[in-house]
Amino acid sequence: MSRPRKTARASKAAKRKLPADPRAILKKLSSLPIQTWNYKRDDPSTRHIGPMAQDFSRIFGVGDHRGIHLTDALGVAYASIQALNQMAKERAVKISALRRELQKIQSEIKRIHAPRRRHA
Repeated sequence: MSRPRKTARASKAAKRKLPADPRAILKKLSSLPIQTWNYKRDDPSTRHIGPMAQDFSRIFGVGDHRGIHLTDALGVAYASIQALNQMAKERAVKISALRRELQKIQSEIKRIHAPRRRHA
């Protein structure tokens, strides 16, 4: 017997779109306190890790103080991954440009310090 899957309603037809800025979300995520904790009703040895709902709601302006909706947590994670990916691409382009510049400088230094031939 298979268990029913829990899925978030993800269809574009079911949503109103609002703009999201992945870099702004990543910046907010970096300020989100992450703690280890356990539910009061659970054995103290049962530990979890993550943000508190109040902090998540305050920082991202979604949900409420009682819980973090899985859709919101995933949205923050996806946006942050996109921001990090874009930043990595931008850094790779910059590193390539710096390497080309360094090669030019090294070539110029070799040219300047190369032994000169004397004309007879």
